[in-house]
Amino acid sequence: MSKVFTRRFRVRWSEVDATNRVPAAKYLEYLSEMAYDWGAANNLGFDESGVLGVVWVILETDIRFHHPLRFNDQFEFTIWMVEWRKVRGTRAFELKLKDRDVIIAQGMQQVASLDGDTLRPKAVSGELIDRFKIDEPRSFPTQRFPKIGENLAEKFSFQRRVEWGNLDSLVHLNNAEAIRYADEAVVRFLKSLGWSPDRLFTSGYTPVPRRIHVKYQELGIWADQLIIQTHLTDIQQKEATNVIQVVRETDTANIMQAIYQWGLEDTKTDRVRDLPDELHNALSKKLEEAIG
Repeated sequence: MSKVFTRRFRVRWSEVDATNRVPAAKYLEYLSEMAYDWGAANNLGFDESGVLGVVWVILETDIRFHHPLRFNDQFEFTIWMVEWRKVRGTRAFELKLKDRDVIIAQGMQQVASLDGDTLRPKAVSGELIDRFKIDEPRSFPTQRFPKIGENLAEKFSFQRRVEWGNLDSLVHLNNAEAIRYADEAVVRFLKSLGWSPDRLFTSGYTPVPRRIHVKYQELGIWADQLIIQTHLTDIQQKEATNVIQVVRETDTANIMQAIYQWGLEDTKTDRVRDLPDELHNALSKKLEEAIG
């Protein structure tokens, strides 16, 4: 058994995006794979969970990005349990470059155990949970997910339809796919302010997430028409924060909400740079309009 579980990965060419980095959604895919391998190492993997009639679902993920991952990078992914209460628990995770004390990302994730048939909360035995408990587990700073107001007069929005390839093994919208919607929302929002990806790259900037705190609320299913909305909530010298909401068009149910902090890195040095004055001014004006 391995209560603190570590696995090594190598970034494949197909896993990097237009910024030549591993995108945020891929971290969620790594994390899901890690969780099942961790479970299997403690005799509670995919097959064993199926025998028990239990499925594990993600409720929230709070991840901070510290260093980019690129093609052929080798890194170690470590995961461990922080706590478990009846049907809901918290696990922590950390990614580091292989043989280097360079932290790539750290985060916390809340999960729940559900009945595989009804998708209602279902407790698992204390003996099973004890396989994962450790003394004085390390955790990372996180916050209670804030209540997001309904006043989105200055929101930017676009639509997506849930396609067959967006579904996971539970035949619901994949958690990582919702993060891709969030990435797209921020890029489109920036373009609406006159800062398209081409302009950013030409100016020597790469848009990157700094922190994403996502809360999953409803299950998206095949053919759902979704409205992805975003609005600006904060601006700092080196980063800004958008709220992302993925809403089902038919009943306005929130599929997902996210707090998305983003910044601009230098394309050559990977260092976070100040937001350019023109963009900072445009963001300030947008925020003033929303508040006023």
